Amino acid sequence: MVGGKVQSPITDNKRKRYKTRKIASLPPTFLHIGLMLSTVRTPFKEISGNRPNGKHLSPYWRGVIAGEARTGGTPTEIAKDLKLDRETIRHTISLDQLRDEGKSLPREPRGKSYTPLDERHILHWVRRHPKSTYQEVIDACNLSCKKTTVKKILKTHGITNWKCKRRPLLTALHAKKRLAWCLKRRGLTAEEWGMVAWSDECSVERGRGKRDEWVFRTPDQKWEPRMVQTYSTNKNMKTMVWVMFWDNGRSNLYIMDRDFESKKHGYSANSYLEVLNAEVGPTFESLDPAYEFMQDNASIHTARKVKEWCADRGLYILTIGHLTPQISTRSSMFGGP
Repeated sequence: MVGGKVQSPITDNKRKRYKTRKIASLPPTFLHIGLMLSTVRTPFKEISGNRPNGKHLSPYWRGVIAGEARTGGTPTEIAKDLKLDRETIRHTISLDQLRDEGKSLPREPRGKSYTPLDERHILHWVRRHPKSTYQEVIDACNLSCKKTTVKKILKTHGITNWKCKRRPLLTALHAKKRLAWCLKRRGLTAEEWGMVAWSDECSVERGRGKRDEWVFRTPDQKWEPRMVQTYSTNKNMKTMVWVMFWDNGRSNLYIMDRDFESKKHGYSANSYLEVLNAEVGPTFESLDPAYEFMQDNASIHTARKVKEWCADRGLYILTIGHLTPQISTRSSMFGGP
């Protein structure tokens, strides 16, 4: 209050020009300090009354406007007295009864860029085509919204875009044999499984290059067949390594040599015999006779010379993928005679 009159929250042009000249005359050091000490409004906090032009009026000035209106002041008189726009005064007076102590009313939510029918179309499409991209969903459903909108719609229904789980390509016969193998041995204890020496090869190949697939699904759909990405086991192998492990030990990592006498100069039974002589034979000479040797049903494992090598040493083989073992030279806890 100055001279019994309420000051305006908006400074006049003369005061603005004076303030501009005053700031321009300050040394750069003062300007830097002023920027450092300037306060920033904390998000979700109440709006300060000290606001620049074009911003909301503070609850205080809204109360001043409402008070003058109650004492008979017209919008024109109040606008002239407070140096505010007349439409601002009219709008403030019209909303005075709706505001809580002069605080700003929450704004109306922005309208959706899609309809409930569009939402159903999106859900139907991703359930029929889970490996679609966001852009493919938008094109297929003829939507005008953005990718982020589609993402939010699906997220409300528990569907997000996941990278496909990967597993080897199995036929129905492969799956049937593997299931039968597991069911036959599901009662074995951890100690009994520890008496198995597990072995396998792995190819190391440069530039596999296949892009990962993404799929729209819920967490419970992780292993559904149409939600996974399959890959073929027939690779252009560059380097092959072999290893074996059991309950309390492991073999050396063996880099296998190609058989250049074979037709395709690949890895043959002769390559696997080198592994058996270098790693499997010496290892089983030091292990208890109750240990079993496990290998899968690869062609280099089922060759006649490999079977003869195992038979000569009385080595029992537990083969993944068969309902019965390949070789049974002595009694075994895995069902051998």
